Amino acid sequence: DNNIRSILEDSDGNLWVGTRAGVVRRSPGGTFMGFPDEHILAGKNVGAVYQDVEGSLWVGTRATGLTQLRDGAFTTYGRAEGLSDDVILSLHGDDAGTLWIGTWGKGLNRYKDGAFESFGNQDGVSSKSILSFEIGRDGSLWFGTNGNGLYRYAGGVFETFRKTDGLTSNLIFALHEDAEGVLWIGTFGGGLNRYVDGKFDSFGADDGLPDTHIQAMTSAEDGGVWIGTYSGGLAHLRDGKFTTYGEKQGLSDEDVAALYRDADGNLWVGTSG
Repeated sequence: DNNIRSILEDSDGNLWVGTRAGVVRRSPGGTFMGFPDEHILAGKNVGAVYQDVEGSLWVGTRATGLTQLRDGAFTTYGRAEGLSDDVILSLHGDDAGTLWIGTWGKGLNRYKDGAFESFGNQDGVSSKSILSFEIGRDGSLWFGTNGNGLYRYAGGVFETFRKTDGLTSNLIFALHEDAEGVLWIGTFGGGLNRYVDGKFDSFGADDGLPDTHIQAMTSAEDGGVWIGTYSGGLAHLRDGKFTTYGEKQGLSDEDVAALYRDADGNLWVGTSG
């Protein structure tokens, strides 16, 4: 399947590619391998792929829950095991081994010490759909939502940021913290936001951003930021200047949904075609 939603390089140098029709593994030697039809991951619509600090690979699907690959064995977790929902959109972990899980419609989940826990209105999380995660250098968990803005979790407390606090949109598809500790916030329709020193500012079409619908981000080797957009291709931002790459520059499609920079500095770009 050519519709790529997530990309990850594991600790062994394998590249895992999540698509709407399953997950594919690329070996360090460059060989791609899918899974046979009878495999637990075959044909699954994959929303996110993540490797935790213990080396487990986690695959979040958009219909059949969460699958863990550990020591060569696959284990699937769903509602029966404590997840609030089987539609997984986003995954991220911290250095303590906690796995954060974003669902579509059933809120935020956490997997810690072998058990799942969910967070809702009673905990200060009103959003039901979690689209993106980032862990800050200070250990804070940031997550973007489908219309309810940006959340930060620190010290056991959830804090919310919305348009009234300076965001240009409450629909947040992508988050990325750079080497300087600046949080970049990719909104869907409101362009690129930046959070630094407790304040928000933004970049839009007038600044050179090719599309205000942002789906993915990662750091560039030169200290800039790579930005994947819905219909404007790939953008590179450095020192306030955007450079755009599209089909004319060699992209197979200008709907860029996944970005990943590997250990060798290569940039992998996942598109819908």
